[in-house]
Amino acid sequence: MKKRELQYEKTHHAILDATRDLIWEKSVEETTIREICRRCDITVGAFYHHFSSKEEVLSELFRFFDEQIEHADHLDQSFDSPEDEILFFMECALVQVQNIGLHWVTQLFRYLMSLPTSDIWDRGRSFYQAVWICCKEIAEKSGLELDPQEMADELLRAFRGSVYCWCLAKGEYHLVDTTLTTVHRLLDAYHKSRATEDSH
Repeated sequence: MKKRELQYEKTHHAILDATRDLIWEKSVEETTIREICRRCDITVGAFYHHFSSKEEVLSELFRFFDEQIEHADHLDQSFDSPEDEILFFMECALVQVQNIGLHWVTQLFRYLMSLPTSDIWDRGRSFYQAVWICCKEIAEKSGLELDPQEMADELLRAFRGSVYCWCLAKGEYHLVDTTLTTVHRLLDAYHKSRATEDSH
């Protein structure tokens, strides 16, 4: 990698780190582009060379879920079932959320909810695709009539809802264990619905 490219990467990551730190110290709303630039010791023009807005920085920061999934996907993992794979992917993301911390995640959720649209619901994201592929395999193997996309949507609503409630509860419950228990129950319910269909 050339020196200029190395500098670009260094500055890009510095902007992300500074934004995350400022949000931790203050809030999303109170964090300005000028403050980010001061923290990074760069000009406002340099900031706009990397990002078109503060919203774009936040969008990239939010993609830590995808980065965690992409990292997990490259690990030499073997699973007994697609259900186990879903639980593994979700555990990876939940551990990352917990490591980032309650305050930062709460600030990010608040900000995303204030936007007219958000790519958190984008079905093209790595996190969604990883879960959807597993749901497709579950449906094919078990003969479930439920659409794999509906299954993935439902599982991810449970995942996001658990993280959101964790924020509302000020982190009073164990995020990873509670969320995985909920997701496990949903996965079991799919198979029980199949067993009910077969009995009829």
